[in-house]
Amino acid sequence: MRYPNSEVLRPDLAQIKISTNLTFCGRSQSVCRPSVIQHSRHG
Repeated sequence: MRYPNSEVLRPDLAQIKISTNLTFCGRSQSVCRPSVIQHSRHG
């Protein structure tokens, strides 16, 4: 799933995608950072 650059310009939508779409993490590892932190906390 690739999103247009226009959506990336909107931080609000970007945050929502990071929370709802984990696939977005695959494209940008830096974005995946918050997800990894949650995993680490879980155990």
